[in-house]
Parts: sequence; C-alpha cells; structure tokens
Amino acid sequence: MSLFSVRQNLIPNRILIHFEEAASMVFHFMQSIWLKINEYHDIRTQYQTNENFELYIIMLTALAFLSPARVRKAFEAVQNPFFVSNYDLLPPLMSYFAKIIVES
Repeated sequence: MSLFSVRQNLIPNRILIHFEEAASMVFHFMQSIWLKINEYHDIRTQYQTNENFELYIIMLTALAFLSPARVRKAFEAVQNPFFVSNYDLLPPLMSYFAKIIVES
C-alpha cells in the first residue's frame, strides 16, 4: 500500500530518503525490468543490439523519479515515438510499465 493511496490529497513538495535506500530501490526496480525484458526473446535481443531501443527503455525507467502528477504525461511522451517504431514487440513490456509505474 502506498502513502498516496492512504492520503489521496497528499501533494508533497519534496520527499527525503536516505541515499542507500534510494539506490537499493533503483537497483531492484531495474532488476525487475531486466527480468521482464528477459521473458521476451525479441525484446531482449533488441535491447542488447539496438542502442536506441536500450535508450528508450532507460528513459522509461527514469519515470520513477518524476512526481506522481507528471508520470502519465511523460509516459505518453516517451511511449509515442518508441511504441510506434517497435509496435510488434512492445505490448507486453509497455503493459508492465503502465501497471508498475503509471497506475501505481
């Protein structure tokens, strides 16, 4: 359960966290994305061989650092050119991002 679901009108100006905790959270977040990428051979191959593909995946992971109010718009901005050019590969991965970042 997130703090935002308990206090829906909560709009913090800043959130403070220990560096070690933040680094650990980022590591585990990236690890979960890497595991998801590895579930799909075609996505993994593109990630490992196409620098632009890898860059867009990294851009998607950066959404975790935005304020909750900005996540959806940034997700749509990053998703559009990337998703169109890789439409046949991305539905499973984009659904995963939408679920863990945009909707939560």
